[in-house]
Amino acid sequence: MDLDAIKGRFAEALVEGMFRRAGYQVSRIGRESHVERLVKIGPDEFLPDFLVWTPVEGSGSDRPLYRVLTVEVKYRANLGEFLRRYGNTVFSTLREQWPDLYFVFVTDNPENGRSCFQVVDLREYGAGQELATTDLHQRQELDIWRKTVEEYESLVT
Repeated sequence: MDLDAIKGRFAEALVEGMFRRAGYQVSRIGRESHVERLVKIGPDEFLPDFLVWTPVEGSGSDRPLYRVLTVEVKYRANLGEFLRRYGNTVFSTLREQWPDLYFVFVTDNPENGRSCFQVVDLREYGAGQELATTDLHQRQELDIWRKTVEEYESLVT
């Protein structure tokens, strides 16, 4: 049994639930959701796990406007170690193709005082810089409340 793969799928479900609870529409777009993954031929192309969108208030138009985001979710038992070893490589590669990607990490072993749900916004990433995550509820532009995150954290821990 691949426990990390199960935790990864669980992490995706939790993050999807939080975005839905915050009023987003959520669509799974990642390659792991497609049958092609089962019969893979040739190189993999990265697709984020989710495309999420929410209406923009006060657009002043007859047609509704939406804020659209791409979200990748990864479970990591040791997030700090992953970021030190692989973060710059992963983020610099993905930023070329997906510059607006939100990378949401789920960990059941966060550092003291940190959330189980942490984010890297690739718009703020610069190659070679020291990597830092932000707790999901602190990303005010996402409008995901701390109380919601705390409820979902109880499921992670």
